[in-house]
Amino acid sequence: MKPRGSSAAASTPVAGIAHDDTIAAVWPVAGDRRVNRRGKHPVFRAMRSTFLVVAVLACLLLVGIFGLAVYWPTLSGPAYLALININVVLGLLLALYVARRLLVMGLDRRGKLRGGRLHVRVLVIFGVLAVLPALGVGGFAIYLVNQGIESWFSQRVSAALEGGRQVAEGYMDESGKSLKSDVLVLSRDTVWQLSPMLLGQNAMAGWLREQMREKRMDELALADAEGLIVASGSGLNRGVLPPEAMALLQAGSMGSGVVHLNDGKRMMALVALKNGWWLAAERDLNAAMLARIGGTAEAYNAYAELQANRAQLRVLVSLMVLLLLVATVALAVWAALRLANKIVQPVTELVHGTNRVSAGDLTVRLQPRDDDELGVLTQAFNRMTFQLAANRELLERKNHELDERRRFMEAVLTSVSTGVVAVDEGNVVRVANQRAFALLKLEVGSKLAKVVPEVSEVVREALRQLGECGVMGGVAGQGIAGQKSLLQHEVKVAVAEGDVRTLMLRLVPQPLGGVVLTFDDMTPLIGAQRLAAWRDVARRLAHEIKNPLTPIQLSAERLKRRYLAKMPDEDKALFAQLTDTIVQQSEEMRRMTNEFSDFARMPQAVMQAEDMVEVLDGVVALQRARGGVVLETDYAVPHALVSMDKGQMQRVFTNILENAFNAVAEREGINLPQGRVRVVVWRQQPAILCIEIQDNGRGLPEDVAVEQLFDPYVTTRKGGTGLGLAIVKKVMDEHGGTVLLKRRKEGGTTVALTLPLTADDVLGAPTKGESLAANNPARARTAPTTGPTRAATTETPTDEHQPLSAPASRTGKRRTKKPNA
Repeated sequence: MKPRGSSAAASTPVAGIAHDDTIAAVWPVAGDRRVNRRGKHPVFRAMRSTFLVVAVLACLLLVGIFGLAVYWPTLSGPAYLALININVVLGLLLALYVARRLLVMGLDRRGKLRGGRLHVRVLVIFGVLAVLPALGVGGFAIYLVNQGIESWFSQRVSAALEGGRQVAEGYMDESGKSLKSDVLVLSRDTVWQLSPMLLGQNAMAGWLREQMREKRMDELALADAEGLIVASGSGLNRGVLPPEAMALLQAGSMGSGVVHLNDGKRMMALVALKNGWWLAAERDLNAAMLARIGGTAEAYNAYAELQANRAQLRVLVSLMVLLLLVATVALAVWAALRLANKIVQPVTELVHGTNRVSAGDLTVRLQPRDDDELGVLTQAFNRMTFQLAANRELLERKNHELDERRRFMEAVLTSVSTGVVAVDEGNVVRVANQRAFALLKLEVGSKLAKVVPEVSEVVREALRQLGECGVMGGVAGQGIAGQKSLLQHEVKVAVAEGDVRTLMLRLVPQPLGGVVLTFDDMTPLIGAQRLAAWRDVARRLAHEIKNPLTPIQLSAERLKRRYLAKMPDEDKALFAQLTDTIVQQSEEMRRMTNEFSDFARMPQAVMQAEDMVEVLDGVVALQRARGGVVLETDYAVPHALVSMDKGQMQRVFTNILENAFNAVAEREGINLPQGRVRVVVWRQQPAILCIEIQDNGRGLPEDVAVEQLFDPYVTTRKGGTGLGLAIVKKVMDEHGGTVLLKRRKEGGTTVALTLPLTADDVLGAPTKGESLAANNPARARTAPTTGPTRAATTETPTDEHQPLSAPASRTGKRRTKKPNA
C-alpha cells in the first residue's frame, strides 16, 4: 500500500535516477511549451534521426559526384543533372530542418519561456564561430579546384600525350614496312623463275620453312589468285587467306600490301608473284609494346574528351563545393543547436524540478547528463529529494524485502527433499513444507501430538531435557553443540497400515519459543544396509552348510546299501528309517542352502516393457493346479505395460501366491469357509498400477511387526526359510515399486503392490496387451483350483473378499466371467 501523495515514480528504487524520457510526463507544468515541444518526444527524436540520415546521404552523394567526375568523365549530362538535383533536395531538407529549429527557438524567446534567451545567445556565438570559417574554406576550395582543373589542360600535358600517340603510330608503321620489305626480298628469289607447281608442294613447303626461320616470321605461305593456300612454312593448312587479306586481293592492290590481324596483335604482308601467285608472311607484334600503345591511345582519347568538357567540369565542381559548403553550414548550425540544448536543458529541468519539490512532490529524480558542474548540481538536487523522501520509501522497501524473503523461503521449503516443520509452544504446526505433508500428513494448524504422537513425544522429552541443561531461551545458539544427542533422534512412525518409516529427526529450539523440526526418511537406507548384511550372511551360510551335506548324504546311503542286508530282521526297519531320515533332512538342508545362494547372488534385473496382466495370467495359470482353494482374478484394466525383468517379477508373484495358499492351508478350526485367494489389478493414477493379492488364511501374527516380515530369515511358517518376502521386497525396490502387508479385518492378509507404468501405456499407445485383450477377453475370471476333474462352481465374491480400501481412482471397466467347468 502506497502512502498518500505518492506517485508511480515512488516505486522506483531510491538510489535510481529517473530516465529523461519520463521528465516531461512527470512534470506537467502549465504553459510550458518548451517541455511539450522540445523535450524527449518521439516526434522530435524521429526528426533528429531523419536529419542525421539526410546529412549522411548528402555527404555520400557529394563524394560520389566527385568520384564520378574524376573516374567516369564520359558520364552523360542527364546523370550528372540527376545527382545534382538529389543533392539540392537534400540540402534544402537540411536547410528546412535548421530553419525550423531556429523558428522554434525564436518562438520560445518571444514567449519568454525559461531558457529561451540563453538558448539564443549560445546559438549565435557557436553559429558565428562555425559559419565564418566554413565560408572562408569554401571560397578557397572553389579557387583551388578551378586552378587544379586548369592545370590538367596545360601545354606540357597536351604535348606529351600527342608525342606518345605519334610514337605509337610510328611503331606500327615501321613494323609493317619491315615485314613488307622482307617479303619483297623473298619474292625476288630465283626459285620463282619456274612455276611453283613444277617445284612440288613438299619442296616448296621446305623452302618456305627455311626462309621463315631466317626472317623470324611466324608464318610464310604461298596462295593462288583466289586466296587458296597451296603451301605453308608452318605446316598448318588453313585453307584460304584471312578475310582481311582476301579484301586486299579483291581490291587489286599494286602488287603488295600490309594488313592487321587478330585485333592488331599480328601483321600480314602480301606480295604478288608471276602468273597470279601471292606470297604471304605473318609476324606477331610485341605484346608489351601493344599494351603500352593501347594505354597511350585511351589516355589521349580521354584527355581529348575531358578537354572538350572543361567549362562544364568547372561549373560542376564549383556547384558541388557550394553544396558541400551549404551542408557544412547546416551541420554547424545543427551542432550549435545541440550544444545550446545540452547547456540550457539541464538548467530548465532543475527549475521545473524545484517547482515540483516546492509543491510537495518528493518523487522527482533528475538524470545527470554529464559529469560537469551541471551534472554535480543535478546530483545534489537528487540527494536533497532523496533525503526528504527516505523515511517514506524506507518503509516500502523493508516491506518488499520481507515479502521477497518469505517467498524465497517458501520456494526453498517446497523444493527440498527434507521435511521441515515449525511448531509453536502450543504444539501447533505453523509451517510445514510439501515433504512433511506427503510423509506425515502434517498441515498448518494441525496438532503435532494428534497427527504423529511418536514425534510429539520425542520433541516434548527433548525440550524438557534441554530446559534442564539451560540451553533454551536466549542462549539457544550457545551450548547446543554439546547436546547433539538431545537434538537428533531416530524415530519410527507408522505412516500407514503396514508401512512403518524410520525418520532421522533433528530439533532446532527457537529463542522466542517453539521448535523447528527437520526429518529425513532413513527407511530405504536402513533397508539397503540390512539387506546387504543378510545377503552376506546368506552367502556364508550357504558355503558353510553346503560343504558337509554331500558326504553326510553319501555316507547314509552307503550305510544303507552295505549293512541293511546284514542286520537282523527286527533292526532292518529301524535302520532303514534312520538312514532315510538322514538323506531326507540332507536334501531339505540342501534346498535351504540353495535358497540362501539364490538370495545372496540375485542377478541384475534386465528391464524391458512387458504386459503385467499377461505376466500375472501366466503365474496364476501355474497355481490353478493346487486343490482346495478358489483362485479369483479381477482385472480392471485390459493391459498394463511395465518396465520390468519378467523372470524376477514372475518369481515375486509366485512367492506371494505360495504364501497365500500356505496361509489358507494352515488355518485351524472347524466349519472354516472355502479357502480363497483373490488377485485384483487396477490403475490408481494414470501412471501407477496397483496389484492386491488377498487371502482368507490364518493372517499375520500379532506379536511380529509387519515391517519385520520383509527381513531375511524372518518367517511365521514352520519349515519356511524367511527369504520369500525379502526377495519380493528387493525386486520391487529395483523396479521402483512398493510392497505393503495388511491385516484384513475379516481374517487373512492383503499384499498390496504398486508399480510405475511406462510412458507408452500412460499415453495410451497401442501395445501388445491390447491385442492380447482382444483375443482373450476372459481376463477377469473366478475359478476353483481343485484340478481338472473337479466340477467348477461359480461364486460371487462377498465383501469379506474385497480389498480393505476400495480404490477410488480405478480406471477401466471390470469384467468378471463365470469359471470354466
